[in-house]
Amino acid sequence: MKTKGNVLGLTGEISIGKKIRYSLGNAGDELPYALFYTYFMMYLTEVAGINAVVAGIISAVAAACDGLVDPALGIFSDNLYRKHGTRRTGMIIGLGPLAIVTILLFVPAPFSGVGELIYYCIFSILFVTCFSMYSTNFISMGAEMTDSYEERNFLRLLCGLTAPLFSYLGHGGPQLAKAILPEMGVDAQWLTTGISVTLVYGICCLVCIFAALSPRKVKALRAAGRPPKEAAAEENDDVKIGKLNFIENVTSLLKIKALKVQLIMVFAFTVANGFFYALIAYVLTYSMELNAAQQATFWAVESVVYYGAIVLCVPVANKFGKKPMFIVCYAVAGVTMTSFFFLNLNSLGAAVAMMVAFTLVEAPFWTLHCTMGYEISDIDEFANGKRRTSLVISFASLFVKIGPTLSYIFTGIILSSIGYVEGGVSQPESVAEGLHGYITLLPGIFLLLGVIAALQYPVTRKGFDALTKALEAKRAGEDYSTEGFEHMLPKAK
Repeated sequence: MKTKGNVLGLTGEISIGKKIRYSLGNAGDELPYALFYTYFMMYLTEVAGINAVVAGIISAVAAACDGLVDPALGIFSDNLYRKHGTRRTGMIIGLGPLAIVTILLFVPAPFSGVGELIYYCIFSILFVTCFSMYSTNFISMGAEMTDSYEERNFLRLLCGLTAPLFSYLGHGGPQLAKAILPEMGVDAQWLTTGISVTLVYGICCLVCIFAALSPRKVKALRAAGRPPKEAAAEENDDVKIGKLNFIENVTSLLKIKALKVQLIMVFAFTVANGFFYALIAYVLTYSMELNAAQQATFWAVESVVYYGAIVLCVPVANKFGKKPMFIVCYAVAGVTMTSFFFLNLNSLGAAVAMMVAFTLVEAPFWTLHCTMGYEISDIDEFANGKRRTSLVISFASLFVKIGPTLSYIFTGIILSSIGYVEGGVSQPESVAEGLHGYITLLPGIFLLLGVIAALQYPVTRKGFDALTKALEAKRAGEDYSTEGFEHMLPKAK
């Protein structure tokens, strides 16, 4: 419920300490993602010496397989939650293997030829699957810690404030290793990066898992003297997802307009994001010719800008709603990125300007798009009597993976078409020119598609408040009205 004067969500049912401890779990959502989606393809082409098209296919296969299993992971996660009363179990199942695979993914394959390709294909699939298992459970926990619109956004604000640091370690880690340890061999630099990254997010996630994630409702049941397992089994017994088949779950959820619109918004952004980050390392190296220290500086500045964008986006969303905020962010970033196609970007300053434009939509998207899933989960509960938070989150996660899948496939083709030569050697002039065109136009066009989708999103700030009030009344068995949010509900047959 909306609290007067609580624009940021600082006050509420959850203590600040618990909110901060929860936000540390964002390390497992940001750090491995940043490392993999920025550098895995470049590692394959520059270090492993794999053909760019083949490297793109390997990356795309991993992202596609991950996306395909996301809905199944969502159902699995929701059932684990009902059984154990917490998302801890799913997070632990994903975190352990993820830590191991993160290190193995950036070490030389013990095979050559086809064996090498199979090695990287298998481990990349394992990586993204374990990542999704952890991420889905971590994000879903945010919806269950509180029903408050402001507090949910504040949880994501805290996660967003940790994001630049964790992202920087993923984005800038390999370049830092190269700059700080120039005498170390390339393979050792990547191994050092993988181990360092894993230690950081592993420790942070363990703090989150064991200190922050006891759901409010389960704690109340324990206080009442009921065994957690018994309470979880009794809770919402008539809506257990395991009793519904996969197709029934999918079709009933897709009747919710907000979900369909959100998926288009996610698709538009993640394709743009996929192209931007698949190409940015190549652009910085070959188009703008920045050295390792300059690239590390670029990612440091990106973190600072990201902080500023996050601090602004949450109070704006709490005050006016996410819909108008996303319309403006997609529009400004899309127009700006497209216009950069006509400008000469060949310096650190130009690289920062391009990054600032993209961050205008990137920071609010990664901070708040999952809270749209929380809203959709509330709509689902009101309309269908089913609380399927992880399944809703997994739909968005599926489209988060579709974007990189397409971008990786086409990035390999793009690199090949502009004359890129594998192996970390000097590149022809056509590479610099081609990279400039693709990294500006492709993200810009897809972001403008996101504007069209954002205009159709039915959930407004006022409508959500009306939904929350009616949902509370419905849970209590009291009279309620759909006035003010009827347009958000699935149409009756």
